[in-house]
Amino acid sequence: MLNFKTFAAFVVSTFVSFSAFAEGKVAVFNFEKAILSTEAAKKASASLSADPEFAALQAKYEGLIAELQALREEQQTKGITWDANQQAEHRKNVEYKRADLELAQKKLQAEQNAAVRGLLQEFETKTKTALEEVIKAQGISVVLNSSQVYFVDPAADITALVTEKLNKK
Repeated sequence: MLNFKTFAAFVVSTFVSFSAFAEGKVAVFNFEKAILSTEAAKKASASLSADPEFAALQAKYEGLIAELQALREEQQTKGITWDANQQAEHRKNVEYKRADLELAQKKLQAEQNAAVRGLLQEFETKTKTALEEVIKAQGISVVLNSSQVYFVDPAADITALVTEKLNKK
């Protein structure tokens, strides 16, 4: 009986605490998305794509994908007529191309990650300032990281508002 009373008291206190908490306005925010949606980020992305070294790496990556596809098609059409040595040679070529493709993909990803890290660093202070302005203007009590929220009404997401402020700065 005592356990039930303790449990009931806990439930009531939880609801009272929640109702007091619910009086404030709650919003969600995605820091990275706010920055990467800015016009400056779009220009930086275009600049990265236009960089000759990055473009060459992208072309190599796409060429390797085409080569692997051609090797697969060749194996499907001619593979049945190959002897054991030809099959082994073909598998070796596929493995080499796949390794080259993985390396090119890692290099592309590293370049993109470096560009994103640079943007995030560059805009960190500006984003915090813009976020504080939106919080104050909207009368928000609590801001949650949008990636940690199971469900949110899109109207409670202030990411676009912060991006808009960043674009104006």
